[in-house]
Amino acid sequence: MRAALHDADVSNPFDSKRTITTSEYIGCVSALHDDPGVDLVLIAEEIPRAAGLARKEQNLAALQAYVDSVATKPVVAFSPLTLRDSEYMASMRATLPALPWLRDLGKTFRVVGRLTAPRSAPMAAAASRANMSGRIAAWRKRAASLSTPTALNEAESKRLLADWGLSLVEEIVVADASAAVEAATKIGFPVVIKAVSAAVPHKSDAGLVLLDIKDTTAARAAAETIATRCAALGAPLEGILVARRMIGGVEMVVGVARDPEMGLALMVGMGGVWLELFKDVAFAPPGLGFDRARQAIDGLRAKLLLDGYRGGGVRDVDALARALVTLGQIAVDLSDIIEAIDVNPIMVLDHGCGAFALDGLVVLRPPTAASEGSA
Repeated sequence: MRAALHDADVSNPFDSKRTITTSEYIGCVSALHDDPGVDLVLIAEEIPRAAGLARKEQNLAALQAYVDSVATKPVVAFSPLTLRDSEYMASMRATLPALPWLRDLGKTFRVVGRLTAPRSAPMAAAASRANMSGRIAAWRKRAASLSTPTALNEAESKRLLADWGLSLVEEIVVADASAAVEAATKIGFPVVIKAVSAAVPHKSDAGLVLLDIKDTTAARAAAETIATRCAALGAPLEGILVARRMIGGVEMVVGVARDPEMGLALMVGMGGVWLELFKDVAFAPPGLGFDRARQAIDGLRAKLLLDGYRGGGVRDVDALARALVTLGQIAVDLSDIIEAIDVNPIMVLDHGCGAFALDGLVVLRPPTAASEGSA
């Protein structure tokens, strides 16, 4: 570092304290990168909002080339300020595909802290690991059949979740109204009747989820209504899902999201219609253990509800934690082909009674997209 800058005071963190040339800039990055005591180089940078800062643009172009062809350790840029991108910033960011860029400093360090927190328990899966290689191969084959990231319908999404052991309510997928009546009778009233259609991922908003169906007459009418509404929307009806109506718990959400810079992350929070209203969520890394999952849940405001707020029942928080661990294992096993998972709501019942996914959406992406995208 001193050789690169001649007279600089060298420390970690490092500040050049003056304008430096592009070759000096990359020399500093290289010196930090090559230090055996450094595992990651974190650089405070800003993308220019408009043309005219030639030195800054040259530095970023050189940094992109260094990360792309030389670096063997993570080299990550972060923005001390959070600003809405101008068109020029967006176009310049597109020229830096090899350079991970973290926006919002507070979020950056919160996420880094969570991802680097010690795990108090070894990685575990809710489902038995026996015979998982065949299931992993089957879902990878399914992803390979896709040309773009694609939302699976609810039935197929739940098959994937069930393969890893996530608890589901009793449900049957049928083809028509008569079969829906038979399925509802077999499950026992009341039931919920939904459309199965990958073309409509948010079925409630489209009127394709009918609750509290109490008898055979209502079941037939509900199935026929579902078919009529799908036709009016121009959405292919891939089946009719009849499920046991579950009430009396706390609706939560668990999911997996892919951040373009940081890859997959787990999410848990208040579910149902409250998710968008209160935005009470916590994030955690894939492959987490049970204790780390409980820690994420314990940080939620909704934990008060789960603990029996104002006389409400104490809910099965351990079951919710196991569900989060399960999603974490899916994110590990299918890391390159998962685009997103949304289990909303997952109903958390009384203590000892479990947590059950009432709805589920999985978005798979082809392996080619995985290799081209950031992870």
